[in-house]
Amino acid sequence: MPVAFETLRSASADGIADRIRTPVAGEMGGYARPARVHVTPAMPRTHTAKTMRRLLRDVVVHGGPTGDTSAMEDPSALEAVTSVVRGGS
Repeated sequence: MPVAFETLRSASADGIADRIRTPVAGEMGGYARPARVHVTPAMPRTHTAKTMRRLLRDVVVHGGPTGDTSAMEDPSALEAVTSVVRGGS
C-alpha cells in the first residue's frame, strides 16, 4: 500500500489525509490511494536537496534506517519523521 509524507509550510493539517487521498484516487485510481498520510515537520534530504526516499521506506518498514545515512544533510529530519511514524499520525 502506498504511504504519503507531507510537509506543510503554512496550512493546517486538519483533514490533510482526505485532501491527498481523494485527488490521488480520482487521478490514478483506488489502487494508488495512500493507506497512511504522515504530516512531518521536515524530510530527510541529501546535500543537493533530493528527498531520501529509501530512508522514508526504511522508517515505515523497519522502524528506522537500515543503510548508509552519511549523505543526509540534517539528521534531525530523519528523527522527526521516525517520531511521526511511530506516533501513528
